[in-house]
Amino acid sequence: MTTDSPASTDVSRSTHERQEPRSPFRDLSLLLLLTCGPSIWISLTIFVSTHIAAPPSWIGSIHPEWVRLACFAGTSAWLITLLAHRPVHGNGRRLGAALTLAATWISTTYGPCPLPDLAPIPLAAIGAWLCIELGRAHGIRLSKPARGDGGVGASLSVIGVVATGWLSGFLAAYLVNLLPASTVMQGSQETSLGWTDGLAFPVANIIFTSVMEEVVMVAAVCVLGRAAGARTVTIYVISIGVRVLAHGYFGLAALALTLLGAASVWLYRQYGRPAHLATAHAAVDLAPLLALSLHT
Repeated sequence: MTTDSPASTDVSRSTHERQEPRSPFRDLSLLLLLTCGPSIWISLTIFVSTHIAAPPSWIGSIHPEWVRLACFAGTSAWLITLLAHRPVHGNGRRLGAALTLAATWISTTYGPCPLPDLAPIPLAAIGAWLCIELGRAHGIRLSKPARGDGGVGASLSVIGVVATGWLSGFLAAYLVNLLPASTVMQGSQETSLGWTDGLAFPVANIIFTSVMEEVVMVAAVCVLGRAAGARTVTIYVISIGVRVLAHGYFGLAALALTLLGAASVWLYRQYGRPAHLATAHAAVDLAPLLALSLHT
């Protein structure tokens, strides 16, 4: 019979202590902070500066671009770290792709016009990839495998988001007209997000928001929330709450997005089709944008 030497036992014990199990709640909190933080910060600062007579001076001293850059650095570094610790074949190519995405975001954000208009696209790709890697780290796939339903789950996911998305949009427009003092939007939603001319920026921003809202705020919240043992109602509250806060520039009309948020969580939990949810969300946002562009 053989026994481990004290030295080998100490090494294995120290290695085990260093490899602490991942905390899904910690991962979820950090993910939402890094990916949704800039949108929530901008919405809240605009809302506070508009509706509070004397907001704290430190709010105005923090430039939104600093927040965006810090969150991008944290998101990309986290993704690269996760990939670097995956001992699988082809990991070098994955690391190269992640570094390329990060470099693309930097070059488009700080490059000459019209490159900054396209910056949201690589940022959306990094955010979605990070969600996939975090799900894998906790042993959960972000997309559920097909169950031979003949595409019913995918179809219902698209139809559900389109229907509730348009309904939420109509309700938000009604609340904006009913409570104009609560909103900080100037004109349409597209112009409030920075649209002045052309379609590059609004289309790229729609891709970004569709990924953030359906992949991060819905799929990742459901997956990591379930891994953390959160109750169903807690998952709904977190997902819907983050979505509403990110649309704070709507004012109280942002509450209309509770309908879309609840529907997206339910559809994901039932069918697990984040790509279809994001595609349907993009279609809902693109329709009024195209209609607006045809009249300008």
